Amino acid sequence: MDMGLEANPNQTDLRAYMVLAYVKTGKDELAIKQIEEILKVRPEDVNLLFGGSPGGL
Repeated sequence: MDMGLEANPNQTDLRAYMVLAYVKTGKDELAIKQIEEILKVRPEDVNLLFGGSPGGL
């Protein structure tokens, strides 16, 4: 996944899957970092702002 983000850092769908994986494995700080990156690209994403699943996943 990291290679995919290196190739396309604005790929929010991949970041959304990473958020879910990090949350499920207890890596909350890493999940928060990915959420912050998603919000840089999609600040209007209300699901993320209110704790819903990123990208409607």
